[in-house]
Amino acid sequence: MVELSSRFGLHQSFIQRWKKEALTSIENGFSGKLDKQQHDSQAHIKELHAKIGELTVDRYFLAEVSNRLGLG
Repeated sequence: MVELSSRFGLHQSFIQRWKKEALTSIENGFSGKLDKQQHDSQAHIKELHAKIGELTVDRYFLAEVSNRLGLG
């Protein structure tokens, strides 16, 4: 750690954290957890896109009603 830290001008805590994150990612990749996390992320993104669509329709509807009532 000391050699890497002095060679690249980084504090040892950065190198230790990156090493820990790399080992965790490698472990997750081999255990299948990474695929599950990616699938969960994709499902969450799909839900968010659906919510954006819903809110867009609501906004359009409320803008139209507001204009018809002379409030907009």
